[in-house]
Amino acid sequence: MVTEQIDSISSSISREALDEACSKVISTAKNRGHTDAINEAFDVLDLSQTGSLNRCDVQAFMQAAARRTKLDVQDVNSSVIEAAVDALIHDAAGGGRSGGDDGGVINSLTSTSSNSVMNLITREQFHLMFDRHPDMLAVFEDSMTTSARRQSAISHMSIMEELEEEELENEQIWMHDLITHWNNRWTALVWIVIYIAANVAVFTVKAIKYARNDEAMAVFGNCIVVARGCAAALNLNACLVLLAMCKTFMTLLRKTPLRFCFPFDAIQEAHIMIGIVFALFAASHTAAHICDFHRFSTADEADIYALFGDRVDPPESPAGRWAYMLSTRAGITGIIMVVCLVTAYSFAFNRRKNFNKFWYTHHLLLVMLVALCIHGTGNLLEPYQSLFWVIGPLTLYALPRIWRETPLSALDIVKVEVKKGDVVQLRLKKPKHYFQRVERAGMYGVLNIPSISRTEWHPFTLTSAPSDEYIEFHFRRVGKWTGKVHDLLAAKVDDSQPSGIKEAPVVKFEGPIGASSQGFSEYSVIVLIGAGIGILPWYPFSNSFLQTLEKFAAVSSIGLSEIETPLFGLQTSWMRFLTLTRRMYFRSGTS
Repeated sequence: MVTEQIDSISSSISREALDEACSKVISTAKNRGHTDAINEAFDVLDLSQTGSLNRCDVQAFMQAAARRTKLDVQDVNSSVIEAAVDALIHDAAGGGRSGGDDGGVINSLTSTSSNSVMNLITREQFHLMFDRHPDMLAVFEDSMTTSARRQSAISHMSIMEELEEEELENEQIWMHDLITHWNNRWTALVWIVIYIAANVAVFTVKAIKYARNDEAMAVFGNCIVVARGCAAALNLNACLVLLAMCKTFMTLLRKTPLRFCFPFDAIQEAHIMIGIVFALFAASHTAAHICDFHRFSTADEADIYALFGDRVDPPESPAGRWAYMLSTRAGITGIIMVVCLVTAYSFAFNRRKNFNKFWYTHHLLLVMLVALCIHGTGNLLEPYQSLFWVIGPLTLYALPRIWRETPLSALDIVKVEVKKGDVVQLRLKKPKHYFQRVERAGMYGVLNIPSISRTEWHPFTLTSAPSDEYIEFHFRRVGKWTGKVHDLLAAKVDDSQPSGIKEAPVVKFEGPIGASSQGFSEYSVIVLIGAGIGILPWYPFSNSFLQTLEKFAAVSSIGLSEIETPLFGLQTSWMRFLTLTRRMYFRSGTS
């Protein structure tokens, strides 16, 4: 098509001369740039050396160069070249812009209206034509350069499109993750906001109260505002941090409608978060009281008696007043609490590697809470309050802990079997009080064998179904304690005994304790994933499913696919999954 366009243009220069001129110009453009190439083209086309070019010769040259560089018609065609030349002629006729670097060139043609003159193009106008239509510079590039330029442009466009798509995709992923996180954790986020608001409220109320107390401000200044505000927040957090670890109480709450609006599954994370906030308030409270002691040691005696009345009898010397404050009930219990906090928190940051040290030192926080209950009983500034904040959670936590240390927590062993892979199956008799609790698949219990360690209690998932007449555990030899239990029970295995063991050791049990998986019946679809000993969390689910199916008398004859009644809210299609689970259950039970 380019060839047809060239042939249709009337030019005084032969086609061979045009091709030779194009080769020279392309070579010049490649070696010296477009400006020299434009001058070279003008000199080649100006055969008569008149300083001007015929309009038809320019068009023919451009089309020949386009054919030479193998440009597509979309890149440079006759309409583009004619448009450029026509624009130049239009400017020459007085319709172009004035001023600037090219104003004199254009104005040189406006002095005449002869068509023959307007069809001639000077060197300056030739340059101007390319300045106004830079896309025509493509005629001075060889085919390889043009192809590379086109490929570079395509690649650049592709990269830009990919970047835009990636940015859009990242934005969509970010929004999706944000929405998913909100849907999954909205209850926890709402309760965090409530928790923050509660801390701000109790701190602010107490701080404002003492900021308006002129007697307290005269003795302690602003330090008392911070100290008392932190004290109020410490009471709140002392209540919550212990309440989160009342596992029996939380298990009972899981069975109430509160489970739909409270994040019980994040209760351990809540305990850690509250513990961190408690430590921050404790540090601020201690620092503020050090400031209080300093101001008290130098305060005017009249101001002290105006605030405390006859409840204090401080010495006159600053050192004596320091000693006096530290020897009070509040001072002694405060030192005890600081020591307990520093010791317990020191081992809390590396609890996975040194769990026993963490576990034992963490009980110092119970000592700290008892000291907190006594801390304000001197009623120096106001009636004590800490006892009323802590006594409830402390009781809820202590009663199960005391009960499990008594002989009442010991259960008889019904069956012991050591399986392949160092797995121990331990079956215990259910106590009478156990049936008063609502057990669900997915819950766990805590075991203790005094002959191995009186202080070590280890949690294990219950692998028995709620309707079983026994409590069953499966655990594998992994750590020191499970290794000792495995060796102890393996040495006592006796197939001649009904329980499979002779001289059964004492086994203590606490539970059942709620877990996140116990609410599986409230979902229409559940996914159970496990391998090796990791199948234990879903082991009781399959057991419960099977026992429920067995209540349907016609299951074995009509087949699972014909069951129309959903079980636990699960759809019928999921009942087919149980055939695989059933085979896996019985196979693992006989291994």
